[in-house]
Amino acid sequence: ATIAGQVSAPQTVTLSNSGDGTLTSISVWTSAGYQTSNNCGSALTAHASCTISVVFTPTQAGSQPGTLSVADLERTQTVNLSGSGLQPPALSVSPTAISFAAQLVGQASAPTVLTVSNSGGAPMANVGFQLMGQSVASFQTGATTCGATLANGSSCTVQVLFNPAVTGGSAATLVVSSSTIGVAPVPVPLSGTGMAPGALSVSPAQLTFPMVAPGQTSAQQAVLITNSGTGS
Repeated sequence: ATIAGQVSAPQTVTLSNSGDGTLTSISVWTSAGYQTSNNCGSALTAHASCTISVVFTPTQAGSQPGTLSVADLERTQTVNLSGSGLQPPALSVSPTAISFAAQLVGQASAPTVLTVSNSGGAPMANVGFQLMGQSVASFQTGATTCGATLANGSSCTVQVLFNPAVTGGSAATLVVSSSTIGVAPVPVPLSGTGMAPGALSVSPAQLTFPMVAPGQTSAQQAVLITNSGTGS
């Protein structure tokens, strides 16, 4: 089986001249979906042989029978060919974007699990993850079950965390990719808001009471206590 749009490994057919005369007007061709090359030339001397190489080049999924034809001045011979085309591997992710809840600066969030699936018809190799964007320092990937190969119809997971480096909004992109040729990478937008921790302040910073006779109580004075941070 060969992925549609790719070329299989070659297989060879040997053409032999078992007679005492020279074979002339040699020609070789294949049906659609196959390609051939050879070192036979247009003539093959007595008791000599040459090789014909055939590769499978499917353009669509499914079984694709074909023929290799070899002709000379005397006759035409055919070799039956068969191959199966596969849909190429394809990446998909769930969720398609991750928005994290507000998080204190310097504290990592609970991980969000991103599921990576191979929705194509053939395996892919080496699923990888790369963070890109202005706020990459505020995001990170954690444990993953993605290994050297992701079979078609299978999925794996990776943990994504938000660990804000600064206050305010942060955004980045996690790019999911494969080393298999032809697999399109998938971008996953990431976003979150960093909060400063809670911070106490008081006003006024000092209270001065008037003189009060023993046994009496002064008038009340108020102190305003404020949380000047963005966290509770």
